[in-house]
Amino acid sequence: MASLLHRIWQLLPYRLRRRVLLAASAALAPRCARQARGAGPVFIAGFFSAASGLGELARLLYAAYEQQGAQVYGIDLSSPFRQGSDVRFDIRDGRAHRGEGTLILAVNAPFVALALMVLGRGFLAHKWRIGYWAWELPGLPREWRSGANLVNEIWAISSFSARAMEAGLGRPVRVVLPPVAKPRSPSSGATSSTPTDSVDLTVLFAFNMASSFARKNPLGAICAFISAFGHDSRVRLRVKIAHAHAFPPGLKAIHEACRGYHNIEVLAGSDPPAGLSDLLAQADVLLSLHRAEGLGLLFAQAMHLGKAIVATGWSGNLDLLTEDNAFLVPASLVPAHDPQGTYDWPGMLWAEPSVEAAAALLRKLRADPQVRVRAGRAARADAERLFCRQKLPVFPVAAARRSAREPGPARVQRVCRAMPQAGAEAAAEGKETASSLLPSGSRMNAPK
Repeated sequence: MASLLHRIWQLLPYRLRRRVLLAASAALAPRCARQARGAGPVFIAGFFSAASGLGELARLLYAAYEQQGAQVYGIDLSSPFRQGSDVRFDIRDGRAHRGEGTLILAVNAPFVALALMVLGRGFLAHKWRIGYWAWELPGLPREWRSGANLVNEIWAISSFSARAMEAGLGRPVRVVLPPVAKPRSPSSGATSSTPTDSVDLTVLFAFNMASSFARKNPLGAICAFISAFGHDSRVRLRVKIAHAHAFPPGLKAIHEACRGYHNIEVLAGSDPPAGLSDLLAQADVLLSLHRAEGLGLLFAQAMHLGKAIVATGWSGNLDLLTEDNAFLVPASLVPAHDPQGTYDWPGMLWAEPSVEAAAALLRKLRADPQVRVRAGRAARADAERLFCRQKLPVFPVAAARRSAREPGPARVQRVCRAMPQAGAEAAAEGKETASSLLPSGSRMNAPK
């Protein structure tokens, strides 16, 4: 009988299944406690072991609060949400806690209800809930409203995201910039970018295929490079793809666009052994012709390294990038179409960056290295101002919490294999996928 019901469920249209699941979880999820108030300790619930943008956001928050001396615990939701286990990150597991505290949910609004059901009523009782969210389009889907009703407070990663949320939800949203740390030192095989006898300019384009091929627009970046340099062997483009097989038509299109160009490397899967941080350290220019960004964690990492950045001049990345610290590509606005479904909202607009303008900027940066150096210095100074002096909101420890049951004994949860800190491959922003509450084999895309 269960098998028959599952087959019937799979026959239903994807969007209908999604609506049913989200509505059911929102109806069953625990409501906010009336007596809750913002107080410590801090609990970060998110995808700590997932190589995604939201996973990186959870890790950045945890590390920053720990560095600030806060009493912080983590709860890894990667397994129940089927997010994978590609990242190792040490956390003090807080799921056994009972009593007051501040819960920060690094899980986008449509899936907050599912996250709360995983956490359970015992843990949630008396806790102040904060949704820390990202969104990449100027309008907000209606399905976000149910999640907003299940939190006491909303944070957004950028002013662009915050404007969309405030307009769509009708409530205040606080902009809290992600606490992006300085990248780790390059590994023993990596070096900083310096011209060699064979290559005098290295351009890096990096993205997560699961975070929407259409939104990240790798074909636009490849076309701009080819338009600028053709087959010139003294310049090279590296296209780094995380979760390359998440959208096979996209991977096929990339290989077809690069066919015959020996100055373009497509690095998918485990190629190369160096991580994204090493590739960025080796690059002269970071290129992104995205159609929309919530913020762009990789931009922040590139700024820390003093890299020249060529990027679409639209959406959340403008909280970081300016005419002084980057090279902004003009764009027109067109209806948002996404074959992967997450951002397929034709009633909303996103950018169509100018390939010709991007190509001209790339040629300029090759011709005059000092232009790259000046922009990189400005970017590094802005990263210092934005991130290195940043303090996250603090929550005083409530006196009543002294009698609450602490997680104990405090244990360290280790999740999977090693990964570079802040801004490694997960920084190519990802998305949430299916919850364990879904029928087996069903698909559930979420905005990052």
